Amino acid sequence: MKLDLGFTFDTKPLEKEGYRFFITASSGGGKSHGGKVIAEELLTSGHPVVIIDPEGEYLGFQEYYPTIIVGGSLAHLEMSESTIKKTIEAVLSRDKVTVLIFDLSAFLPSERTKWATEIQEALHFIAGKHKRAMAFLVDEARLIAPQKLNKATMASKERAVEIAKSGRKRGIHSIWITQRAAGIDKDVISECNIWILGKMRLKKDRLQVREILENAGLEDKDLMDLPQEFFLFDGIHPTKRFKFRATKIKDLGKTPIVGEKITFKKLKDRSLDSVLQKLISEAAKEEKKEEERLDRMKQLEREKHLLENRLSEQADAVTRLESRIESLKDVREMLTTASTNSTTKAKAPAVSNERLQKILARQEALEKEKQQLEKKLQEVLEENDYLASSLEQHVHFSKIKEQMAQRIKAIQEAFASLQELIHSFDDLSTIDDLSTIDKGSLSTPSANNHSTTKPQISVDLATFEERRAFVTKESVLEVLNKVTERRGVSKAVVEKIIRFLVQKGEGTYEQIRIFGNYADPTGISKAANELADYKVVCITTREGKNVLSLNLNGLQEIEDLCELRKKSEALKIF
Repeated sequence: MKLDLGFTFDTKPLEKEGYRFFITASSGGGKSHGGKVIAEELLTSGHPVVIIDPEGEYLGFQEYYPTIIVGGSLAHLEMSESTIKKTIEAVLSRDKVTVLIFDLSAFLPSERTKWATEIQEALHFIAGKHKRAMAFLVDEARLIAPQKLNKATMASKERAVEIAKSGRKRGIHSIWITQRAAGIDKDVISECNIWILGKMRLKKDRLQVREILENAGLEDKDLMDLPQEFFLFDGIHPTKRFKFRATKIKDLGKTPIVGEKITFKKLKDRSLDSVLQKLISEAAKEEKKEEERLDRMKQLEREKHLLENRLSEQADAVTRLESRIESLKDVREMLTTASTNSTTKAKAPAVSNERLQKILARQEALEKEKQQLEKKLQEVLEENDYLASSLEQHVHFSKIKEQMAQRIKAIQEAFASLQELIHSFDDLSTIDDLSTIDKGSLSTPSANNHSTTKPQISVDLATFEERRAFVTKESVLEVLNKVTERRGVSKAVVEKIIRFLVQKGEGTYEQIRIFGNYADPTGISKAANELADYKVVCITTREGKNVLSLNLNGLQEIEDLCELRKKSEALKIF
């Protein structure tokens, strides 16, 4: 593929490792303009483009290309987790090349980081499912993958490094643009393979790319006063000084002029309009559901507040009743004392006896009142227990909701991992020979093996049976089939490596070559490295030689993932 950047840049030597552009220049140096040129070229060559646009500079694409805008003043759809996933899915599913712009210009820096993390996570997963060649452009990348990290930027930076490092396996060609080279994480810069360096006046920025400058044969003075020109270095072609060509789209990154009004004439695309209508309809339904959920939460909060107030009132009533009962007990004791004293005075006047009768009658009345108060207190306590139980149920309900939300999130993450694994294991065949491994077949070379060497079993029978059981499991056979589908990997070589390691425990490349009598001396290295990538074998260095052994932990992890996938399918979670 050849790109017209202002000169013809041949990317074919970089095709296998993917294109990862890093563009940096001081303010006004033309870096965002360069990003638009590269995006135009990739669109022309059939790559859909997903853009994180912190300042709304890329909205001009809608005049010439089918475009979906999420967020910002010209949005087709408001920003949300669901909208992010559905729009990426729609763009990568369309036959027509489409531009997807996430406009973050209306958000605060902390909110931009949050949404950038969501976008990168969704893109990483969905692109892995489609494996379609596409471009991912990030402007002001220092805000998303900063050199100085905090809690808010950690997740975004980790995802950015992951995309820059292994995005090519998912079809993602990335473009990272920044004004300050010193502000972006070094891992992102080092994972790129096409560096486009413009004017850099600050020493810190030049120090950040010092190694690149030295490899490109450049000095500090070469970058200190470039007139909107750039140096391109890819480690293959000679370093090229050039100026980006003009773009078709409007330049929204330039300084506004007084009285100037920017308008857009949107490209008409009926198929895209249909997709947008569907996305807008689904977003409206989800928004309604979210509003209903929030209303229910508010209602529960109000009910909780009322219950708490009622409990407080009942607690005050109980306190007052208990105080009154204590007072009645004191009166009863006084009356009992008075009654005892009266009975001991046999010669007291008749009037004293009459007074005693009144006191006793009063005591009896107080006793009845006490019983009534105790009964009322019991009723209040029972109601108090009921209210406390209701409040406890409400709190328990809230906790259950939180636990369910966490569980759903965990299940969704597990499902995402399973979806990725399922996609990787689609359309696999089985390695029939490995499914019938036994001691006899391992100790006897196959018919086409002309080696006179017959290696003997070097491990005890229990270890031998354990390893044979591992490599003949359905999940492991699926992975071995995946390895044999890789370019340059021979099925026969893979089988012989596995047989050798099951029988011998470990071995060097030379030992396995002798046992297998391979015609191609590089075949075993390719197969061994692919098996190591899939966690089937381990490769270690011992006395200057590469030693291979079965990765039992990796095999167990493959089996566990297979069991988890089967359980999820049986439960029909989704």
